[in-house]
Amino acid sequence: MTHDYPNSTVAEQFRTVRINLAFSSAHTILITSDSQNEGKSTVSSNLAIVCAQEGKHVCLVDCDMRQPSVAKIFSLDNQYGLSTFLSKQNQSLIQKTHIKNLDVVTSGPIPPDPSELLASNQMNKLIQMLKKKYDIVIFDTPPVNSVSDTSILASKVDGVVIVIPQNVAVKFHVQSEIKQLKKVHAHILGAIMNHVTNHTFNGYYYYYY
Repeated sequence: MTHDYPNSTVAEQFRTVRINLAFSSAHTILITSDSQNEGKSTVSSNLAIVCAQEGKHVCLVDCDMRQPSVAKIFSLDNQYGLSTFLSKQNQSLIQKTHIKNLDVVTSGPIPPDPSELLASNQMNKLIQMLKKKYDIVIFDTPPVNSVSDTSILASKVDGVVIVIPQNVAVKFHVQSEIKQLKKVHAHILGAIMNHVTNHTFNGYYYYYY
C-alpha cells in the first residue's frame, strides 16, 4: 500500500508511525503480534517501505522461520536467507528489493530448530553487523504467545512494537503477550492497531491498516 498508493490514508498512517518511532531513537525494531494472521508482516513491510522512502537505509529481516511471508511480499528468492546463514550453510544473506534504500533478509528454508538458531551467537553477530550497515533494521517475528522465538529476539533489539487488530485481538491474550515481553526485559515502544474502521468522511468509511 505505501509503495503503490503513497498518497492514501494507509500510507499517511504509516508515516505517522514512522515519525513516532523516530522519537524513540530505536535503531533495531521488532514487530510482533499475539496470534498468526493479525497483519504483523503487512505492518513490518509497509513500515520498512515508508522508512526507506524517507531516505533511510533500511533492512527488513524475516525472523518468522515457521510461517515466513516477506519473500513472497517482495517476490524474492527464499532458497537461502536467515536459516541458512545462521546454520552456516550459506553466507549469502541480503537481497535488494525494487524499493529504493530497502534491503531484505528472507527467512530461508524452514529449519528444524528456529529457536536455537535465533538464540545463537551467530544471530548476535548478525544483529551487530546489520546495525553498522543500516540506519534502521526491522525484524518481523512470530507471535509472542505461539513460540519462544520472539522472546529470544526481544531482548536483543532496541524496541518492540505490538500489532493489535481491532475486533480480533483478545484483551487477555495481549496482556499475556506484554507480560511475556517484560519477563525478558524487552523495551516495548507501543502498539499499532490495524483493521481499524475510521470515522465517516464524505459519506464513506475507510477501512485501513
